[in-house]
Amino acid sequence: MKLNRITFLLIAPLFFCCGKTSENKSVKVPEKSNLSDSTLVQNSTERWYTKLIENYIAHSRKQLIVDDRKMGKIDWILDDIQLTDSTNYYIFNIGHRETDEGNTNPRFTSDAWIYIDSLSHKVYEYDLPNDQLVLWKNN
Repeated sequence: MKLNRITFLLIAPLFFCCGKTSENKSVKVPEKSNLSDSTLVQNSTERWYTKLIENYIAHSRKQLIVDDRKMGKIDWILDDIQLTDSTNYYIFNIGHRETDEGNTNPRFTSDAWIYIDSLSHKVYEYDLPNDQLVLWKNN
């Protein structure tokens, strides 16, 4: 009986710590927002980054975004949150939704990727050819 109790005391901590997993460095967040034009209704549950994205879309000089903005079909999706030692980057896919004839094959077409620093609230454009982030300046 004493041996069973000792065995239980030695094995029990293993059961309590087995449920822990290592910290994930990337988190998928399924959130999206439809922006039909640059005048949006203020939402009381609006996220802190919404105004930053709206400002980027309204003032971006990227031709694809300018074209989508003119047609009123710009959209964005929170694609990922990238955790680093110094900050967290919220990664947004800016683009538009489209379908083939007859509303078949629905898809999201990317026009730009932006990263928003969660601490400084600075917006960075992702430069695909150079694989780097470039600070976006609204001027």
